[in-house]
Amino acid sequence: MSERSPVPLASRGRAALEAVFPAAAVSSWVWLEPLGRTRALDLAFGLVLAVVLLLLEKRGGFPSAEDAGLGRGAPHARAIARSLAAVLPLLVALVAWGGLSGRLYASAALPRALLLYPLGALVQDAVVFVFVLPRLEAVAGQRAGLAATALLFGATHLPNPLLTVGSALLVLALSISWRRDRSLVALALAHGLLGAVFDKAIHVSMRIGAPYFR
Repeated sequence: MSERSPVPLASRGRAALEAVFPAAAVSSWVWLEPLGRTRALDLAFGLVLAVVLLLLEKRGGFPSAEDAGLGRGAPHARAIARSLAAVLPLLVALVAWGGLSGRLYASAALPRALLLYPLGALVQDAVVFVFVLPRLEAVAGQRAGLAATALLFGATHLPNPLLTVGSALLVLALSISWRRDRSLVALALAHGLLGAVFDKAIHVSMRIGAPYFR
């Protein structure tokens, strides 16, 4: 696996701003819901954000396929097993809590969600682990950079307490697999599994931002 060049000291401020930008943009957007957001506007926002992130990444040099977790030689099967094992405690705790609180149910939409959620998770994990994490590690070091990344991802789910805490813990759990095997596919599958179960098998609010208070 190739190593990306470290961010120079003079560029650490820029790296920090770039790392914070996706979370700040998403958080600002979800709090604008009372102003009349629509699905079309949400899609347009997502596309614009993706283009901006790609341009920022291009300026610093796109990572190799291996660094982006999409390399053909990556041990994806082993990484998938490791990622699923990493999120298993979160999944067990979630299902147990749902059962004890009477929130557990079987949704007919769960099988479809299990197929589709990993696609959305792939985009999120690419932003978190390929774009944000390397920048914050360059600024604060490996451990502090990971903690900051987890906190940023959790903050995008405010004010929903379960999603905020759970999302931060998810980044920490998935980082175990990412450090060892560097497979974005593995992260997306584990992330998508957890998200699908949370959304389609537990009676809880999935709203974030202003819609949470509706």
